[in-house]
This record gives sequence, C-alpha cells and structure tokens, in this order.
Amino acid sequence: MATLSVPAISGTTSRGAYDPKLQRDRKGRSLLAGNGGSRNRPNVSPKQIHAEADDGRFLIADIASARSVKNIRDNPAVCVSLIDVFLQRGRKLEGVAEIIAPDHPDFAALSAPLLAMTGGSFPIRHVIAVRVERSAPILAPSYTFYPERSEADLRADAYRTYGVRPLGE
Repeated sequence: MATLSVPAISGTTSRGAYDPKLQRDRKGRSLLAGNGGSRNRPNVSPKQIHAEADDGRFLIADIASARSVKNIRDNPAVCVSLIDVFLQRGRKLEGVAEIIAPDHPDFAALSAPLLAMTGGSFPIRHVIAVRVERSAPILAPSYTFYPERSEADLRADAYRTYGVRPLGE
C-alpha cells in the first residue's frame, strides 16, 4: 500500500502522523468529537476550543457539552475529527477521553491554554483530555481523483462551492 503525503495541518506532520507539538493557523479548521455513550448510539458535536498538550493528550474545553461529558463518562472511547473545510482534509484521532473536573489537581494547568483561547468569553466547566491511540488522515475524494491539483486550486474551489472568500478580498 502506498503512503499518501498530504500537507500538514495543526497536529499533523506532512506525512500524516499525529504530532501534538505542532501548532498552526486555526483558520478554516473545525473540530467534531464523537462518542457512542452508554447506549452505543453515535453522537457528534462541534467543539470550539481545543489544544494539543505537551504530554500527547488532545484537550477540548467543555463550554456547553453536557451530553458529550455524560457520554464520555459512560463510554470513554472517542473519535475526534480535525478538518480544514477549505482544503477538504484533516486528521481523525481515536482514543480514550477523561473528564477533568475543576476539583481535579490538573484542572488549572490543563484549562489554562484553553481559557487563553477564549479570551475570557466562555467559562470552562471541564477539560476533556483525549489520550490519542490512533491517528489517520481524512482526505476528500479530490485528493485521489485529481492528485495534480494544487492547494490553491482546492481552496479556490471550496470558496466557490461555499460562496465565501478570504477576508481582505
């Protein structure tokens, strides 16, 4: 099987390996976290504030995620998708999540980078700390069917499709 090389986004190397120490521009990137809960019914919800921790965990702020917290307490297996919506690629992270409550000794340290991202706009009720066990690329079919297309071409197509344009244009 051939290895597909894709340009890096936050948290990945250009070869697609997860690297928690990489941070990049977050524009155009969305995150969806999914879990089956105790009834094994899929639940996916967007998460606005997230960061990579130095110890290899992926941190997600619980701002308004009561269902996600309940589901993780029932079943800690999660899947997180980081997607650059304009380049139509990203990473899928699978692992085990832990709910870090405000009374946990690590809460202050783990929530600090997340709180900084909010600029004080949102309270953080819990930190969802995901120990990443597996990582895989997510690629739109255009990467397979049109490998000669440049990143600029893919981005321009996405702008047209979604009816948007970059700020400043």
